[in-house]
Amino acid sequence: MAKGTVIAENEIRLMTSRFHKYRKILLGIIIAAIVAYVAFIYYVIVPFFSDPLILNALRLNPEIVIFVLNFVFLYAFVVSILVPISGTLREANVTPLEVILSAPVEPQDLFIGTFIPRAVFYAIGAFIIMLPIDVLLILTYGMNLLGFVIFNLVAIVLIVSGVWLSTLGIGLVMSRLARTSRGQDIAKALNVILAAIIFIVIFTSGLMSPNENFSFNTLSWAAYLPSGFAVNIILAVVLGIRTDIPFEASLFGYLLFIFGAFYLGYKLSGRFFNLEPIEATKVTIMRESLVYDTVRKIIPGKLGEVTTLHLKDFARRVESVSKFLYGLVIAIIILYAFSSTFTQGEVSSEIFQLILGFFIPYVSMLIVMLLGTDIMIRGKDTLWIFRHIPKGVRLFVLGKYLQVFLLELPVSMVAPLIIYVITPSLNITQLVTYIVYSVLLTMTYTASVIGIFCINPAFSEKSLKFGVNVLIFVAISFIFPMIASFFVLPTFLYSPDIEMLITIYA
Repeated sequence: MAKGTVIAENEIRLMTSRFHKYRKILLGIIIAAIVAYVAFIYYVIVPFFSDPLILNALRLNPEIVIFVLNFVFLYAFVVSILVPISGTLREANVTPLEVILSAPVEPQDLFIGTFIPRAVFYAIGAFIIMLPIDVLLILTYGMNLLGFVIFNLVAIVLIVSGVWLSTLGIGLVMSRLARTSRGQDIAKALNVILAAIIFIVIFTSGLMSPNENFSFNTLSWAAYLPSGFAVNIILAVVLGIRTDIPFEASLFGYLLFIFGAFYLGYKLSGRFFNLEPIEATKVTIMRESLVYDTVRKIIPGKLGEVTTLHLKDFARRVESVSKFLYGLVIAIIILYAFSSTFTQGEVSSEIFQLILGFFIPYVSMLIVMLLGTDIMIRGKDTLWIFRHIPKGVRLFVLGKYLQVFLLELPVSMVAPLIIYVITPSLNITQLVTYIVYSVLLTMTYTASVIGIFCINPAFSEKSLKFGVNVLIFVAISFIFPMIASFFVLPTFLYSPDIEMLITIYA
């Protein structure tokens, strides 16, 4: 255990390495920030919820508070598991393993040392997140001091157990995927997949199936997650509200998860934290795909060869493919959510088409952003070679443009087709208009993101330039659809349903 605490101290130093100049006063800064946060809650949040109108609304509609509890606990639990693993996947490296091999530590020591600093960080974060909810429960239900302690204890233990599970996942990443360069590429791909999981869990309406009192429906699998058990315990013990799932079942499931996770986690840590590095290299020569031959025929000459080079580099990186699939999945989810929200029975045809004009481009925007932002990150070594070729830089940039556009082209054409299928009122002329509209905007998005990163090169996803470039691209992407919509949907400006739109959204 002593070795584990030493590793924990080093982990804390590593986590605070960016603030090494202010490390001596870092604790004071954190305490001051917490005090300022508490003052903000006292002077801003408390008066807001103390307003008689809001307070009466919350007391008459307690289902709102219950819904907030379900959402926050689920979100916090998922994040506590996936975010630490995501950070490790992004930084997967074989070097730390070689350093640890020379130290007299056991896998359990590494497991404990990795867990402690993360647990402390997330426990503090859980308390900070739950503090406004504490205020809400005190004002709405008159929660006493004992209820305050039980509420925060249940929440913090839930979050810490999620961090415990994520630490096991970190051990698996460090001991398995980080041993080879191929594994590191797979780790970065899994990082993108985890981001998709977080998005799907939090933002899809199908996950949360609230019944008449806004608690999780017993038919929803989310009710049987540890976060659902925790909320049911708080509702029964602290607030005196019974849900569809019996309190005894929720308490048993919660305790079984906590003790089972900690016991099995410690027992299995020796297997997960396997520190023996293995570097295996396997070279496979495969016949070139017909896709590349087709690209060469469509784009002849040197430009076709460079475009094919970019496509091959994209296909061999698992991370790049996962980014494309991630953007595609998110686009499909948004498309489905949009089509189920704005139905023809709720809004008129003209208004529905106007919303389509604003919405369709964003299906392409996300994928273009994920594919185009790596032009300098993935291509910096290749770009150095192209600089020594006449007009090589121009070929390199145009090839990257065509690569992103060709990958995004099917998506930009299929999205209007899906809308056409689910919207019987659209005719063929409108379908063709939407397809042309979507393809042209895809060309614009691709040129924008590549142009921005060429003007202001960013060679790391962590750099400030990278974040600034992404923000610039997103800002531009919101302007283009608004301008283009007035050209694609001019009939809406003369539609009598404009008054209906104003009435709906007034």
